Amino acid sequence: MTKFKFVILWFCMILLTACGPVHVKNPTLYTLAPIHPIEIPAHSLSEKTLLVSTPIASPGYETSDMIYMLTPFQLSAYAQNRWVAPPAQMLLPVLVQMIRSVGYFKAVVSVPSVAVTDYRLDIQLLKLQQEFLLPQSRVRLEIQATLILNSSEKVIASRKFSAVIEAQNNPFGGVIAANKAVTVVGQEIAHFAANNAQ
Repeated sequence: MTKFKFVILWFCMILLTACGPVHVKNPTLYTLAPIHPIEIPAHSLSEKTLLVSTPIASPGYETSDMIYMLTPFQLSAYAQNRWVAPPAQMLLPVLVQMIRSVGYFKAVVSVPSVAVTDYRLDIQLLKLQQEFLLPQSRVRLEIQATLILNSSEKVIASRKFSAVIEAQNNPFGGVIAANKAVTVVGQEIAHFAANNAQ
């Protein structure tokens, strides 16, 4: 009987040890930024001013999740890899700096600025995802940009910008490709805003 009690006690100790605290690894956090330093010209080419509104994200892309796709139309998220903030939120300072670098506008501001400006640029993040639909993965970035004349609320121009960049088949490869895509699309949006404001 004593031997039986010892076995029961030993078994209970093993169960209690197995139920100890579970250590969850903190996710790795990444940011979106241009891949090249941005230089701001000392003088602008015009007296016009621009407000870049807070970007909004399409459904499925509003969170800090790093989205990937293994099959068409099905979005998944990496468990241990995340953006430091929702991508639409990180796009705002990047786009402001890139538009300033073109040197056309006298001032480029973003919310929460209450300054009166000549134009407003509305941004919608349509897609930012790493696609594993081919042997080599690709990152797809799609952004809708709309330039509005503030005095009349008239839409001056609206266009969808996109970039598809090949990536290594892992989360970090997706981050590198995403930053390349942001650089390409950001430069295109900056010139779009300047050219249409003329």
